[in-house]
Amino acid sequence: MADEFEEGNDSEINGDQRNGGRREADEGDPLQLDQFLPLPIPMFEHHQDDHIPAEASVFPVSLPPAADNHNDGSSFSTDMLPATMLGVFADARKVTKLHFYVQDILSGPNQTVWEVARSNITSTSPTLFGLVRVIDEQMTAKPDANSTILGQVQGQITFADFKEVAPLMNLNVVFKSGIYNGSTIWLLGRNPISETYREYAIVGGTGIFRIAQGYAITSIYSNDTATGHFVLEYTLHVVYEVFRK
Repeated sequence: MADEFEEGNDSEINGDQRNGGRREADEGDPLQLDQFLPLPIPMFEHHQDDHIPAEASVFPVSLPPAADNHNDGSSFSTDMLPATMLGVFADARKVTKLHFYVQDILSGPNQTVWEVARSNITSTSPTLFGLVRVIDEQMTAKPDANSTILGQVQGQITFADFKEVAPLMNLNVVFKSGIYNGSTIWLLGRNPISETYREYAIVGGTGIFRIAQGYAITSIYSNDTATGHFVLEYTLHVVYEVFRK
């Protein structure tokens, strides 16, 4: 479905190509990569960024088919889950790649970033040390702010570096569309503004993404300094546990 996340066919989450050095959204790209990992295998043993197969793959085991319906409305088949378990609760690990855009608006009537506190030295600090901001920004399928809204990115930004503008990012990716509706992913990390690409750790999640781990790569896709509207590009590589009821 064009307007929702779909397992194995998330054409809204991911799908850009490099074209003459510029990233452009491509309607035809497969936008998500999912893999079931049998638990006895160490977490990242066969998840190498540049060698992930283009299609989803599943490690088969002998289990009777069953549908696992969650309270959040999501569902998936458990007929391919491994019979052995690592730990008490988990039935399998799953690897998912998600790609989306965030509308970051610094000024104007639709401003998404707001200052809530500052230190006594913030106004004279070259790195804005002690400044705290909160955000609530739309997550979209494409760079265009009018494209499908997938959810929100919400959280806190704290400037905590005397020598470099590199705020601490504490963010929740809140899904409000498709199979991930109601789930969240928690990002935490350092945001060195001078660098083209920034990396955050995935340190947790809720709903489908319980006990999530992984990393996120983000960069500025475009910016309009006149209006203060930045478009941020995010790619998440998420490993999370699949639970049986």
